[in-house]
Amino acid sequence: MRYDEIELKASDATRLFVRRYTPSAADASRTLLIVHGALEHGGRYEHVARMFVKRDWNVVAADLRGHGHSGGIRIHVTRFRQYIDDLERIRKHFHLRPRQTAALGHSMGGLVSIRFAQTLQERVAALVLTSPLLGIKVAVPRTTLLLGKLLSFLVPRWRFRSRIDPADTTRDPAVLGRRAEDPLIGRSVTAGWFFEINRAMRTALDESDRLRLPLLVVQAGQDRIVDPVVVGPWLKTVGSADTHFCRLPEHRHEVLNETDWETTAKDIADWLNERINGS
Repeated sequence: MRYDEIELKASDATRLFVRRYTPSAADASRTLLIVHGALEHGGRYEHVARMFVKRDWNVVAADLRGHGHSGGIRIHVTRFRQYIDDLERIRKHFHLRPRQTAALGHSMGGLVSIRFAQTLQERVAALVLTSPLLGIKVAVPRTTLLLGKLLSFLVPRWRFRSRIDPADTTRDPAVLGRRAEDPLIGRSVTAGWFFEINRAMRTALDESDRLRLPLLVVQAGQDRIVDPVVVGPWLKTVGSADTHFCRLPEHRHEVLNETDWETTAKDIADWLNERINGS
C-alpha cells in the first residue's frame, strides 16, 4: 500500500489536509471518499482505508476544515456550504471520476455527504452513511440553546464545551484509550457551527427526494449521540430506488470503531462492489 499526505487550498485559502491510500501492486480505478464526523479527523479511519485498499480501492480521507491537521477555526464554519465546496475541491484535485467514486460519511460527515450529494448531484456513484447526523440525541439544556442561538448572531465564534460522552462512541476500550490520548480530537464547538449544523439537518430532511443514487445506511442501535429514530422514516422519502438500511442493535455510535468493525466494513465493501465495479 502507498500512503501520501497532501495539502490543498480551499477557495478561501483555508488549508485542507488530505490522506490518500492506494494499492501498491495494482492500478485501482475505484475511490472511496471517507468523510469523518464532528470533533474527530480522517486518520481515525486508517484501519477502514487499509481494508478497502486490499480490495483494490483507492481511499481519500481528508480532515474537514477546523478539524485534525486542516486549517480554519476549530469546529467552526461560517456557512455549512463550505464543507460541501471543500469536498468538491478535493474531488477535482484527485480527478475522481463520478461513476467510480463512492462516499462514506460518518455522523456529521454523513450529513456533509448527504448535502454534497443533494447539492452537487452526480459527483459520486453511491453513498454509505454510518450513524448519520439527521437528529441530535445528546441532551442540550434549553437555556444553553437559547443563549447559543443569540450568540450565533452576535458572537458566532463563541465556544461551548462538547457534551458528548466518549463512552457513548464505542464499547471498545482500546479505541477509547486512543481517543483520550489523541491531540487532534476536538473538545468544543462554536455557536455559529452548531446552528449551521441544525440548518443543514433540516435541509437534508426537506430535500430528501434529491438523493437519487444508491444509498446504504448503517445505524447504531444504541446511539446516544445522533437520533437513530429519524433515519428509517427519512430513508423512505429519498428519491433513490436503491436503498438499504442496516441496524446494528447492540452497537454504539462509531460502528466502524467497534470490536467487530471488520464485519461491518466487509458488508459495506460487498454492497459497494455490487454497484461500482473495478474495471
